[in-house]
Amino acid sequence: MLKSEYDVFKYVSISQLLHAAPAKYAHSYQYTETDGMDLTHYLEYQASIIHRAMTRLLQHVDDLVARAARIDHFLYKSGSLSRLSGRQVTLLNIILAEPGKKYSAAGVAEALGVSDNTARNYLRTLARASLLTEMSENDQKTVYKVSRELS
Repeated sequence: MLKSEYDVFKYVSISQLLHAAPAKYAHSYQYTETDGMDLTHYLEYQASIIHRAMTRLLQHVDDLVARAARIDHFLYKSGSLSRLSGRQVTLLNIILAEPGKKYSAAGVAEALGVSDNTARNYLRTLARASLLTEMSENDQKTVYKVSRELS
C-alpha cells in the first residue's frame, strides 16, 4: 500500500490483526488454492482486515481529538488557556496521555527540541497554573507529574 502512495497506511497496523487470527488468514489463502486460484476469499479477508484497522485508527484519532477538546475546555474554564503558549498546551496534552509518568526538564527538552531552560520554564508555568505538581526525586532532580485536580 505504501508503494502505491497510500500514505495513511504508515499509521495503520494490519499485522496485529493478522497475528490475532492466523488460522483465518491461512484459510483465506488455502481457499484460493482449492478454488481454482480464485482470489475472492483472500481479497475479501484482506479487505475486512484493512476495514477493521482503519476503524481502529479513526477511533484512536477521535479519542485524541476528544481528549484535546476536553483539555482546551478545562483550560478555558479555568482561565489558564490565555496564559499558556501553544507548546505548553501541547506539552500538557502529552503529559495527560500518561498521567502516572514523571517528567523532567531534560526529557521534555529532548522531546520538544528545546533547551533545558525553556523546558524547565514550560514545566514551571504548568505547575504555577496548578496543572502539574513539582517534586524532588532523590533530593536532587526536580520532576513533574499531573496534578491531582486533573487526574
